[in-house]
Amino acid sequence: MTVTDTLALRIEKLGDWDDVSPNFTQDELFSPDTIGKVFLIDYEALLKLNRFRGHVGYPLLVNHGGNHLRGVRSAKEQMGLVKKGLTSALSSLHLQGKAFDLTCPNKSTKWLKDAALEFAWSCVGYYPNSNFVHVDMRSTELTGIQTYYEVT
Repeated sequence: MTVTDTLALRIEKLGDWDDVSPNFTQDELFSPDTIGKVFLIDYEALLKLNRFRGHVGYPLLVNHGGNHLRGVRSAKEQMGLVKKGLTSALSSLHLQGKAFDLTCPNKSTKWLKDAALEFAWSCVGYYPNSNFVHVDMRSTELTGIQTYYEVT
């Protein structure tokens, strides 16, 4: 990850957040564990998330099912998910600010999954029995192929 690929955001000192992310607040995207610390969020992923919100035309919430975890997670939060037996990887893109779990209160998760695939996120994860869809900006440089998975 290079400086040009990533925007380092210090939560309490960021003055132009609304220019970068007009649709999502810092509280929505960053773990409470990150307050007062420097955490990275991928600039392209943040821009794509905001463009996606415009594309769907409905409010989106950034969360993780009922856990209400943000897009950018701390290692502590990620380990908590692993301990709960969730399939979250230790090298999750949430730790790099490249992944978001989204809910659209006005639409079904199937509708949101279809919209995410149409919008060409690098990876779309669909959990039919949950209230969110996972999207991320994983590297497709080697394959050029969009990844899709469904967990039932």
